Amino acid sequence: MIHLTRVVETFPSVRIPCEAQMLPTEVSLIAQLRHGAGNHLYESISTRQESHIEFVDELDEPSAKIAGTHYLL
Repeated sequence: MIHLTRVVETFPSVRIPCEAQMLPTEVSLIAQLRHGAGNHLYESISTRQESHIEFVDELDEPSAKIAGTHYLL
């Protein structure tokens, strides 16, 4: 069986390494939602993204480019 997870000492934050010459992705858990609250949060975020001028709805992953982030070192 392939193991895709490992325990880290930095919870609630984690750094996800990536290819050479690129910056890692950092993720932080900022809240724990009560049961059912995620649906409202998702709908709210989706509505805000769809109204953004640079909204893109592709590959079942709608998103809006908020900033011109450059991940290459």
